[in-house]
Amino acid sequence: MADESIRIVAPLIMEVRASARYESDPHVMWSIGYAPISDEDGGRVLFANLHAAGTNGRVDVELAATQLGGGFSAELEGDEAEIYADRLAQAGALAALYDIARITARGLIGTVGIKLEVPLASPVPKITQLVRSQEPPT
Repeated sequence: MADESIRIVAPLIMEVRASARYESDPHVMWSIGYAPISDEDGGRVLFANLHAAGTNGRVDVELAATQLGGGFSAELEGDEAEIYADRLAQAGALAALYDIARITARGLIGTVGIKLEVPLASPVPKITQLVRSQEPPT
């Protein structure tokens, strides 16, 4: 029987940005992109972005991680891709990844001196399937 639990391993903070020279209506976005094809070990690459902005600044945290388990096919297509996105959105492991991004964002906010709120609980994530670039590598 396939492993039905979704686990996220090896989180890595890829990039952080903060600016006090930014102004917008307060908002928070939590976005996840996933690879449609898993690697030879069954891992699926995830890229996550936490973006928060307000009247006196903004912060962005980008992470990468590997998702294991879930019992999905090596290549996600059609209905299975939709089911995967729904299950991933509800996974406790994704909430843990948000916590890493949130803690990192709070550190940036304090360093730059921005008055900005990042919620303790994960916002509903926007989950999309990554698309391979048609551009040749340079």
